[in-house]
Amino acid sequence: MTWKRDYLLLWSTAFLHLCVAMTFFAFPIQLVRWGFSTMDVAWLAFSMDCALVLARPAVKWVLDHMGPKSTLILASALLALASLAMYLAGNRFWLLVPAKMLHGVSLSFLLVAYIVYASHALPLPLLQRGLSWLGLTTILPQLVIVPFAEKLLLSEQVGAFFLSLGILALAALGCASLLTFRDTSPEEHRSTPENMLRNSLFRQILTITFAQNLVNCIVQTFVALLAASRGSYASAFFIPYSLGNLLTRGILARRISLFLPMSVVLTSLCGISVAVFGISLAKTTAVLALFSGLYGLFQGPLDPSMMALTARLFPKNRNAAFTGYMTSQDTAWALGPLFGGSIGGHSLASIFFLSGGLAVTTTVACWKWFRPQAAPTSSDSPSSS
Repeated sequence: MTWKRDYLLLWSTAFLHLCVAMTFFAFPIQLVRWGFSTMDVAWLAFSMDCALVLARPAVKWVLDHMGPKSTLILASALLALASLAMYLAGNRFWLLVPAKMLHGVSLSFLLVAYIVYASHALPLPLLQRGLSWLGLTTILPQLVIVPFAEKLLLSEQVGAFFLSLGILALAALGCASLLTFRDTSPEEHRSTPENMLRNSLFRQILTITFAQNLVNCIVQTFVALLAASRGSYASAFFIPYSLGNLLTRGILARRISLFLPMSVVLTSLCGISVAVFGISLAKTTAVLALFSGLYGLFQGPLDPSMMALTARLFPKNRNAAFTGYMTSQDTAWALGPLFGGSIGGHSLASIFFLSGGLAVTTTVACWKWFRPQAAPTSSDSPSSS
């Protein structure tokens, strides 16, 4: 069937694109070798994620006027250009900043376009499971690409590192060009994320989304430095984390989709709280790997379940709801490095303690706000409150 071919191409495009994005979790190794501080790393990550959020109006315009396929092609072309710009920048910070900003713009186009494309290409009964499997595109690169990138950088093969980024970006461009998007019938209610903000439930969804992604951003951005400070490696986090994600997003995705999304969200947030505190206290590689695997196990089904909950509560405004959801998520990734870097200058462990506290607070807020909404609601009007 055509939708199966499209889904496979979409999955491949996102995977290749995010392979490049995930190398940034290993890149701080090279930045430190060049003499940059923890705060420099934070500012570089902030510049990328800030550009990602600021580019969102342009992303919406391109989606509206050119469609998701053209948006995905543009995202991959910008990614190839950003990889070249990073290589040319070298260790010159004033050039690395705009290069990473261009990287952020390309990622902004991808993150919205592939969710919109999936929401149209997948049959509705398969949407939750399809989103879960699509989420593997952010996990598998951490299992394969981050250790690979780390090995290249530790062996001082910086040229091979940047060459790999260019090859992956061009492969993503090729996959995106083969997509065949089909027009769908217009939504019953044409709404924008701004209009939907009048809905208190939608605002609560965005708040939970922001908080849980802030935790995830801080952990993944600074865990390489935390591991290095304790004589370990970034792979001690990313490999167990990725394996835990693979289990719940891949092998167990069908079984997990049988539970109400709200139940999965609450269970995931509880597990994440425990795992983040464990990572902050880990003194050995074995303990770090144990809590990293636990973190991945509970992080895996969280985003797909939140998206499924959003789709259940706003079935007639999925495009606007997903756009708002991704914007909230991206804002967290923009602010996370800056927040973590300002604290990490004093103590890396304190970043993870505070992240654990935020995860606990998010769990309590989620239980209080969404427990009555665990089942689908019939009201879907953005103006309801």
